[in-house]
Amino acid sequence: MTNKSGQLVAQRRMLAELTKREISKVGSGLAKMNNLNHVSPSELGTSNAKFTRSIRMASGRFAMMQKGKEFALVPWKQAMQMRKGKGLGIEAGNGISR
Repeated sequence: MTNKSGQLVAQRRMLAELTKREISKVGSGLAKMNNLNHVSPSELGTSNAKFTRSIRMASGRFAMMQKGKEFALVPWKQAMQMRKGKGLGIEAGNGISR
């Protein structure tokens, strides 16, 4: 959105909305490629999910967390790299817990 002088003005929560859209688009592509269902982290639940890979996107690095035939993309934390293939818990709003 631009103002009267032609300067770009960000709308409130625009970055969060763009990140949400990117996660949805990338998640849909990964779902088709891997024959899995893309869900939100809250739908995946707080029980153990397996960290299967990291994904770099324009909005940052995310972890692909899988439980059964469902997966979610959650914000990356450096400690995840050592836990690849192992179970991790998902905390609402905070991403991953060990």
